[in-house]
Amino acid sequence: MRILITTAIYPPDIGGPASYVPKIAQALAARGHEVTVATMADGAGSSTESFGRLVRIERRHTVMRRKLAASWRLLPLVRAADLVYANGLFEELKPIRRLAHRPTVAKIVGDWAWERLRNQNRYRADVDRFQTDRLRSPYARMVRHARGRALIGYDRIIVPSAYLSTMVAGWHPALPPVVVIHNGIDLPDGMAVAAPQPTHGRLRLVTVCRLVAWKHVDEIVSLVADRPGWTLDVVGDGPERRALEALARGGNGAARIRFHGAVARDHALQAIAAADVVVLNSDYEGLPHVLVEAMALSRPIVARRSGGSVETVVDGETGVIVDDATELAAALDRLAASPGQGIALGAAGRMRYGSMFTQQAMLDATVNQLESVARPHTAAPQPE
Repeated sequence: MRILITTAIYPPDIGGPASYVPKIAQALAARGHEVTVATMADGAGSSTESFGRLVRIERRHTVMRRKLAASWRLLPLVRAADLVYANGLFEELKPIRRLAHRPTVAKIVGDWAWERLRNQNRYRADVDRFQTDRLRSPYARMVRHARGRALIGYDRIIVPSAYLSTMVAGWHPALPPVVVIHNGIDLPDGMAVAAPQPTHGRLRLVTVCRLVAWKHVDEIVSLVADRPGWTLDVVGDGPERRALEALARGGNGAARIRFHGAVARDHALQAIAAADVVVLNSDYEGLPHVLVEAMALSRPIVARRSGGSVETVVDGETGVIVDDATELAAALDRLAASPGQGIALGAAGRMRYGSMFTQQAMLDATVNQLESVARPHTAAPQPE
């Protein structure tokens, strides 16, 4: 089949879709499919990649101009495909999907309507409340309504967690079946997996995420500033970075807190492997890749309670789930005082990764879903 994959971000961007799309593209190519990936990027153009063709669509425009330009660029790509696998650009695809009449599968990793309103400071409550809240703003109601409408007519929706499955199913009564396929990862060839070797009373922490408000990285920065023996590596970029760097400079931990910015995946994995504990303080997650990577590398996890995180981490067995900054501090203090506990959590996490979150299991399940959707549309007519 000729398969078009759309995504809003792609390496060197950081985020779940940017990690996932190259993997699924290569898996589809390995099954003999002809793959094209279309993504927004800082500069337009196309290139030949290991999986096939990569098409970059310029994103440095105003919102409306960007959407129109993306739709126009996507139209011939959709028409040339036998199947569209949308990992982003749902609104840009909406006006052209019906024109092209192609089977289409969506992968949803979060509520982009809530994210947009939160980033614009137009909505402050959490994502769960947003699903049923009586919104006063006409703009907010429009954005929330458009989120579900954009997915009408898809043949199937894939999500990485049961939490998201329930959420997405409530977006509109006309949506197609929602299938759960857990995120899975593998490690680069030759990357060693070893237990952390923390020193009593000291901790090397790492957090890997987009630097946005709901990740609550500020709480981790403030915590490390008050613990002289601790260090923190912040891997990722986003609109909160300047404020976080200023917070670090204004405290006692400036020399012990390092901001890496947007880096290649190998760099991020090396930062995880060098840490004693991986911290994800986000109150909103679909199913976070970084926690799966931490388990694959035998690193203990401290994560804030959110839908996808609690499906990934078994509290007290592979990590610790916390509800707020006070519990975060207490959990990390316990791990600093008892290095053996962190080692045991990391070992259990490695076993859970192997049983539930391998990349091959995820890729096989996804490819099977895509092929099953496309099969009725591509099957040869039967003889009379």
